[in-house]
Amino acid sequence: MTKVSSSFIFIFTTVSLSLPVVAADLVPPLAGGVYEDVYLHNPPHTAGYVQGSYAGLVDAPYGATGDDWTVKGSINFNPERYVNLQADLGNSWKSSGALDAQVLSWAVHGYYRDRDFALGAFFQDANLHAGALGYLGDKNVRDYLGGLEGAYFLPNNTFYARVGYGKVEWSDYSPDHLMGVVGFRHYFTDNVRFDVEGDFNHLSYESAEADVRSVIVTGNYRPWAKPVTFFAGYRFDDADASISDYSFGLGGTGTVFGGVRLSFGSDSIKDEERSGPMWNVGL
Repeated sequence: MTKVSSSFIFIFTTVSLSLPVVAADLVPPLAGGVYEDVYLHNPPHTAGYVQGSYAGLVDAPYGATGDDWTVKGSINFNPERYVNLQADLGNSWKSSGALDAQVLSWAVHGYYRDRDFALGAFFQDANLHAGALGYLGDKNVRDYLGGLEGAYFLPNNTFYARVGYGKVEWSDYSPDHLMGVVGFRHYFTDNVRFDVEGDFNHLSYESAEADVRSVIVTGNYRPWAKPVTFFAGYRFDDADASISDYSFGLGGTGTVFGGVRLSFGSDSIKDEERSGPMWNVGL
């Protein structure tokens, strides 16, 4: 295996399994009951949240252990009816054995949203800093991409999808990054929601390619009339790679996570999704 190829695989697994890993979702309660038909707030309207979370490895190759502490914020501005702008910012601190890394991430979204669906575009950028990478050439990795995203709303369900393309920049290498997401959110009540999401990431550079497939399940609960949401879940990542005609698996990784979100400008988890920050990009 060449130095270029081995370095690419190392940096890919670092980016794919150490960059945005925790996926939670959206928050708040509506005065009423079950499956409330939320209304569109009169513009201009601003809503958002700040959250903190922890994730820990529970099933990883060779018995590896790891921790991830993340702080994230999101705000959505609705200047005109159906017109929405969302911005996200997150910072996480990751450790596994003697390896430590910090990831600063941000994203912007511009989209149309009404009672039935949402459709728009996004750009996201994640920057990882890990001292151990300096032994291979550069301590910093940048992963950025843009694309399209859409969602379809039913009274107690939301279906959504995102697709994007971008680059990973590390040292002298710049692999292509193709990303796809499909998800489903089910509301048992306006403040109790269950999420299932499937993610796919494909990186390629010269004769080397690598894939990471992920499944995330999340439960969200917000006490009635409180601007606080509790969430917890499980994420499974499976990775494999190939160099020329040689293929090998990188193994599966299981992660449990949980956290607390503080919201403003919304009355329920469902109200926040339909009238506040709609998109969760796993920052």
